[in-house]
Amino acid sequence: MNLQRFGGVLALLTAGVRHVVEPREPSWYTEPVFEALERRGVALCLHDMPGSVPQRRPVGPFVYVRFHGFGARYGGR
Repeated sequence: MNLQRFGGVLALLTAGVRHVVEPREPSWYTEPVFEALERRGVALCLHDMPGSVPQRRPVGPFVYVRFHGFGARYGGR
């Protein structure tokens, strides 16, 4: 995780549009990442993908929840 590069990507996001980040790598679930999201008003996607489940903690100005489904990756409807 390169926090400086991530901050650069966040800076490119269009203002006035809701943005959500859904990390797939557990090492992204750190306080510095949460703080960077908060500063830019970007939400953290709360999801249930095995092996990459985030803390059940809302980050950002709204909550976005995504379910991947049961029994298979991306098996939800």
